[in-house]
Amino acid sequence: MVERDEQGRLKKGSILNPNGRPPTRARQRFEAALATALNGKNLEAILQRLVDDAKKGKAWAVTLVLAYYAGKPVERAEVTGANGGPLVITSVEFVGLDNEEAGE
Repeated sequence: MVERDEQGRLKKGSILNPNGRPPTRARQRFEAALATALNGKNLEAILQRLVDDAKKGKAWAVTLVLAYYAGKPVERAEVTGANGGPLVITSVEFVGLDNEEAGE
């Protein structure tokens, strides 16, 4: 059920379509054909080939295996100051100077 406020607007957190957009017929046909084609033996052979290529050092295969097996690593950016210490931020405010006083 969709909750609305007094003006008829959606309340925060309300979702109009909780099930999402339904797949198209073409997508349904593709998924059905893929499921049929990827029976147990075919899927096993494909995965074995992927692992073999990764063992041979093929970068794309290594990336794919690690992305799906171990999960993609979280990218982190650490900002530190000199020698890994805290980052010092200095703010300078120029007040009361006009062009003549500033030497321009």
